[in-house]
Amino acid sequence: MPSESILFDKRDGIARLRFNRPEAKNALTLAMCDRLVEVADELRADRRVRALLIEAAGPDFCTGADMGDLATMTGGTPADRAGLVRQSALTYSEGIFLSLATLDIPIVAAVRGYAVGAGFQFALMADLVVASENARFFAPMVNLAHSPDHGESCLLPRKVGEARAAQILLLGERLAAAEAEKWGIVNWVVPDGELEVKADEIATRLASLAPLAVRNTKALLRKSRSNDIASQFEAERDCVAECAASADFVEAIMAFTERRKPVFGG
Repeated sequence: MPSESILFDKRDGIARLRFNRPEAKNALTLAMCDRLVEVADELRADRRVRALLIEAAGPDFCTGADMGDLATMTGGTPADRAGLVRQSALTYSEGIFLSLATLDIPIVAAVRGYAVGAGFQFALMADLVVASENARFFAPMVNLAHSPDHGESCLLPRKVGEARAAQILLLGERLAAAEAEKWGIVNWVVPDGELEVKADEIATRLASLAPLAVRNTKALLRKSRSNDIASQFEAERDCVAECAASADFVEAIMAFTERRKPVFGG
């Protein structure tokens, strides 16, 4: 795979991940997945990054796994196929999606055209999603005789509720951008020509905020999924105390009293 199929750079506190295989609707080859595992590891180790922006070249965001690579998994005995798919799930589904989903920095996804399978999961995993008016979200696993494998069965019910998640996953239904916004998968729907500008604006805004405050806010949102109210109050107390001990907290208060824009150092 040419390295250009996955573009990745970091500047001004923002990591930008771009799928760059538009001639194949940004379908993910195994080599692209290997690179995504590396990117996920790099992001976990780099404390200078304040936000991740995921976007794509061409008319479609990502149409999931490359069918040519999937076809290589159809040979052998049933036990061979099961073992191969199990190892692939461990290496790629967890190596990419679990790693990105557990990052402590916010993730923004800019989606146009089709977000299918793994492409849909990148959107579900994001904290904030901007979609163009022509975006389409599709989880076709049941149509391909297999079950969800990138974490959709965990994240989708939390975003849309169990009834709607069942509708999407059991029937393999497609969601248009407007419906995805109504159901809570998408935050903003914009004209196609405004997609990159809006997504970059949001990522830039996130990167300008106090990093510890942003990370702690994301951590609290994650903990709220399993905490009871008393445990959540305790977690909030710990997080706000940690923020108060930071230099950025002092900078924020001073900037407010001096009527200027704060400059956060992280």
